[in-house]
Amino acid sequence: MTLANQNVYRTKTTLKLSDCLMWCLAVWPLFWNLWGAFRITAAYAGSVSVYLLWGITLVYALQRRRAKVTYLYTWFLFIVTVGIELLIHPSFSALYDLSVILCGVLFCVFSTDRRINYPMILRCMVACGLVVSISVILDSTLGIFRNWLIYLYTDELQNTKLTLAATGGIIPHTGSAGGFIYAGLAAYITQIRQKRRQRMRIGNWVIIFIFGVSALLIQKRGFLVDTFLSVLALRLIQFNYKGKKSFNLGHTIKRVCSLAVIVAALFFIYYKVALVREAFDSIVSRFTTGDKTLSGRTDLYALALSLYAGHALTGIGWGRFRSNTLGLFGVAGKTYAVHNVYLQLLCETGIIGLGMFLLCVISTLVYGILKYRKIMHSNQHDKEKNLLQFGLFLQFFFLVYCMSGNPLYDYNFLITYFIGIIFTLVPIYSRRVDL
Repeated sequence: MTLANQNVYRTKTTLKLSDCLMWCLAVWPLFWNLWGAFRITAAYAGSVSVYLLWGITLVYALQRRRAKVTYLYTWFLFIVTVGIELLIHPSFSALYDLSVILCGVLFCVFSTDRRINYPMILRCMVACGLVVSISVILDSTLGIFRNWLIYLYTDELQNTKLTLAATGGIIPHTGSAGGFIYAGLAAYITQIRQKRRQRMRIGNWVIIFIFGVSALLIQKRGFLVDTFLSVLALRLIQFNYKGKKSFNLGHTIKRVCSLAVIVAALFFIYYKVALVREAFDSIVSRFTTGDKTLSGRTDLYALALSLYAGHALTGIGWGRFRSNTLGLFGVAGKTYAVHNVYLQLLCETGIIGLGMFLLCVISTLVYGILKYRKIMHSNQHDKEKNLLQFGLFLQFFFLVYCMSGNPLYDYNFLITYFIGIIFTLVPIYSRRVDL
């Protein structure tokens, strides 16, 4: 006999407390960015938004009650390791950084083997990405946030928005805006795949167009590379053990046709819209001008390695790199992160801290990959495979971006990464059970 298909996640309209808390986690990154950006709320930027995250995490843990012992406990070892090192090199900033990591870990731990409203999380991420994407387009064309509403931001962020060549729309920094745009686009594509429609609707193309144009307008070449490498990694893990991937002629033709339509549309937009053409040319020039310093990153890398010398085991202390960069590029009062998480962890926490971090991220990634490969060739778990792919993409994107940015210290990227882990925790139920 066969058992009726079991719901892997809830799709009911009624929301439970756990759904509301997960919704709060999904929108928290955007809230955190906006809370710290505007003058009226900036006085509480370092506390209220983080306190709110602590609160929803505590309620989520109390509501779930039981936590399963899993590989995720390696994250507690990382937190404890850095905490012990703080006894040697005290740092106030570490309290906030580690607390956000802890909140992300607790959400993952208490979500293991539980039913999660994954469609709701996807909708939240798409909505946040669309808000940022539309604001980028409006700011690039009409200057709404750079001109009309500029005085709503703090003095420091006003200067940031006015000096950047591109704009992040309502988000002051283009890098942070890019995080919402790319995650939102990936979430939207996952939504479409979940619905199993034979043809894309016009509305679908319009939304993808909005995401694509905004991704171009923020002029972040690194994100294009990160996305390419993340997608490439996903494709590589889809090969079977014999080194061959299952081939579907119909799907391949559809993908080629879709790609041709997208390329044709992009060429049309490139020649007809000057703003898009300028953004595209700017990105291309960054790849072709031979920037040997990688926008000054090589100087930061060299400084990190020099500071690390003599502190092999425990490093110089969490958050202490910035204090050594004051006035490094002739800009008074400004400090910098390494723009490479792995180098910064090596510099600040030593081999021990970096080793524990790598153990955490690799174990979570391997878990998702093995789980995905286990059901990869099954036709019974298409929706689960789509969710796993999305979760793996967010993890790959974060880990690749760690090589050129500071996502571990940017809370919006950090929480989005843990949401990616939550998507790899999707329960896989058997569709056929012999009774």
